[in-house]
Amino acid sequence: MARRGENIYKRKDGRWEGRCVVGKHDDGRSIYKYIYGSKYSNVKQSLIALKATTAKQNCHIGVFAGHTFNVWAQHWLYKLSKPNVKPSTFSSYHGHMKRHILPRLSHIKLIEITSFEIQDFVTDLSRAELSPATIQNIFRVLSACMKAARRFKEIPSNPCDDVITPSVRYEKVEVLSRDEQKRLERKSREFDENTHTAIMLSLYAGLRIGEVCALRWEDIDFDRNLININHTIQRITTFEQTGNKTMMIMDKPKSTNSSRQVPMPQAISDLLRRIRRSNGYVLCENNSYLDNRTLQYRFKSALRRANVRDVNFHNLRHTFATRCVECGIDVKILSEILGHATVKLTLDRYVHPLMEQKQEAMRSLKRA
Repeated sequence: MARRGENIYKRKDGRWEGRCVVGKHDDGRSIYKYIYGSKYSNVKQSLIALKATTAKQNCHIGVFAGHTFNVWAQHWLYKLSKPNVKPSTFSSYHGHMKRHILPRLSHIKLIEITSFEIQDFVTDLSRAELSPATIQNIFRVLSACMKAARRFKEIPSNPCDDVITPSVRYEKVEVLSRDEQKRLERKSREFDENTHTAIMLSLYAGLRIGEVCALRWEDIDFDRNLININHTIQRITTFEQTGNKTMMIMDKPKSTNSSRQVPMPQAISDLLRRIRRSNGYVLCENNSYLDNRTLQYRFKSALRRANVRDVNFHNLRHTFATRCVECGIDVKILSEILGHATVKLTLDRYVHPLMEQKQEAMRSLKRA
């Protein structure tokens, strides 16, 4: 009887026998090759090696299979990916390839890259103290590249399929206290109109910084009291020989769910009506949009003026989500306002009870 479903059997003479299909007869019958040994473990290892060799011999050897991984990676990046993905996505692919994947795998022949090689690569990324989320992103790029090689029959299987990657645990996000929020709103109003407007749009509508900077007056529906999120602006790394390291791009939001309509609370409606212009960008500077990086700098200055701890602009979005939960807004509705694909994403990343809520809950306990 074969052990654990494998084609390895214990013979009457005490030896172990393993068999592997190495081809087909003209009539379709399988051709087997046999391996014998005194130990089960030795036969198993020899059988694994035989299967790998057979797979390479029987697979379709394409144009890139015998070349180094670098040759295939460049083809995948520029011929298969770049024409079919957003510029920001391509920039991410290229960055992970250049900084992490190619330095490790570029010299190995495409067809000789194994699951063991990739598992060692992932392990070394962990030792380099990269976060699990970053490692996952790097691995996804490598897996997509190898999946394409499998699809075009350059390799018999995707060696990434059996690789174990570190689990991602979302860290608790920082949320402004109510006092910090009030001070920031008040001081930013005194500091700069664009900065104040951006802060309010994130604190009271949950907009991302790229969505705020891309917002046009035509996106504001005052009659229906809605903000239409149709575009985002972001700075991406360029890899062309132009001398520029980064560039600003206007694009569709990051996902289908990110294109959405956000109801305006009264504070936002009053603010936008007060600064309303006929056309152009809501955050307008020099007859154009306000650069994300410029807004980040001014936001940091507003934090210092308001004597609020140093947080990122994105923490305003976290604060918005938490305030919504505090007010009893349904999480499904909140998920749609934020533009998330699932309610779980909203719960995992953005909804975190504040300490004052926890303290209030503990105070409500009565002595038995």
